[in-house]
Amino acid sequence: MLPSRLWEFLIGYYTFRVVSLRKTDSKAAGMAALLLLLTLLVGLTKVNPDNVFIPSVAVVLLSAMVIGLGFSTGSEENLLSKTFIGLGKYSYSIYLVHFPIIVLVNYGPFDGNNLTIESPTSFAMIVFSTAICTLLLHHIVETKTRHSLNGKQLALGIASMCVLFAIAFQPAVSL
Repeated sequence: MLPSRLWEFLIGYYTFRVVSLRKTDSKAAGMAALLLLLTLLVGLTKVNPDNVFIPSVAVVLLSAMVIGLGFSTGSEENLLSKTFIGLGKYSYSIYLVHFPIIVLVNYGPFDGNNLTIESPTSFAMIVFSTAICTLLLHHIVETKTRHSLNGKQLALGIASMCVLFAIAFQPAVSL
């Protein structure tokens, strides 16, 4: 689904570029960013899963504003900063695993992609499964391969995965 998400990555990239060109150390900007972040978190609870385009735009723009204003808690040693730094460290892995897990936990025959959270139990299962898969993906794949694979190794790995998927799913395709 990268083509439909490309605009989100581009906004993140250009926000990074703008922020890296200038440094903001204003406490007022930090407080404004904190208020925007809280608005973002509260707003996420009000999202209607049937109409996610407008909330997605709001989330991306608010996130860019928080980053652009230079959110700061005053120190990298307090719990809030450590939490945000940790989330940032694992954010790509979270991004990769959260959607398939939500779909699998809410699976129902012929239901399509059910993205609603039906109960506190399913919410806990989604959060727990996402956390476990994120940790595994980050530590086993992402950190081990980020800077160590050359082009030939990457091509061989992708070709091997394609062959394994073709073998694994061949019975399902023939049905």
